[in-house]
Amino acid sequence: MYNRSHKLRLSLFLLLPIFLFIFLLARLYYLQVVKFNNFSKIALSQQVVTVKLPPQRGVIYDRKMKEMAISLKVYSAWANPRVIENKIDVAGKVSAALSLDPRVALKKLNKDKSFIWLKRMLSDSQ
Repeated sequence: MYNRSHKLRLSLFLLLPIFLFIFLLARLYYLQVVKFNNFSKIALSQQVVTVKLPPQRGVIYDRKMKEMAISLKVYSAWANPRVIENKIDVAGKVSAALSLDPRVALKKLNKDKSFIWLKRMLSDSQ
């Protein structure tokens, strides 16, 4: 009923999709496993970008255009008490520079925190 050419065509018809499927699996393995580090670096460089936008706060007005809130540029002093070794010496120097009581500065530096405010709204000389 089937001659040799029919069997050959039938086997090609069945084997070709199998070979294509194996080729696609091998290509997917190559792209996802072998080339993973290259593609992840490319993806990170395309997705992670740092854009510095300087914040500009606006003035808030009332209905008569009188200024209700304005932005002032002021500085603050802070510290990380966990990394300070000689807290008594640092408290003395900081209190002299910031016009603080040395006991208050030492009390703040003795806290077990990674961030503390020493003094806020510093003057230009401080």
